[in-house]
Amino acid sequence: MSKIICVIRFILLASKSEPVNARSAGVMTLVSKTWAGKYDIVPVSFDNGKKCQVINFETHDGKRFSIVNVHLDFNVKEKQFAELEELVFRRFAGPFIVLGDMNATRQEMEKMFKKHTTIKFVNAISGDPNTYFSEDGRGTRQCDHMWIEEGYFQVKNVDVSTKINDLEECLKQFGSDHVPIEVLISIV
Repeated sequence: MSKIICVIRFILLASKSEPVNARSAGVMTLVSKTWAGKYDIVPVSFDNGKKCQVINFETHDGKRFSIVNVHLDFNVKEKQFAELEELVFRRFAGPFIVLGDMNATRQEMEKMFKKHTTIKFVNAISGDPNTYFSEDGRGTRQCDHMWIEEGYFQVKNVDVSTKINDLEECLKQFGSDHVPIEVLISIV
């Protein structure tokens, strides 16, 4: 029987020093306050100075896994993703969960995972839910993803806020142009 390890909720938030708008975002992963194991958070820098965040977890019974929280830049996302193999997947203990604003469609991400890593990942979010509102407030698309290393995790539930219909409401409720995504997973 699999045991639920954590609920992962990720949302892109505006920084406190800037007004809330579509360009002032950072990524945050919330770990349940009932988490009974250990964890440490390590920033990792890409060649262009942008960072991703690796959270290394150890359960109370000694199982380990890492969450990689990324915000890939639109114009260099494939180069940044390619760096994950060297900077993260070879350096930190897996299995891995990779999540965040990847500025890419599901199909683009599938190609990047096949091309740039030897690890087999599967998409934890079914379908293509709209997770982002464009700056004009009219267009939506999915650019926020969660990928889990195959064979190590089981997705129990995914909740993508679908009650928000426009950019203004999203900014008002969440301080972001991205809707929150909550995923309940267990370790196999």
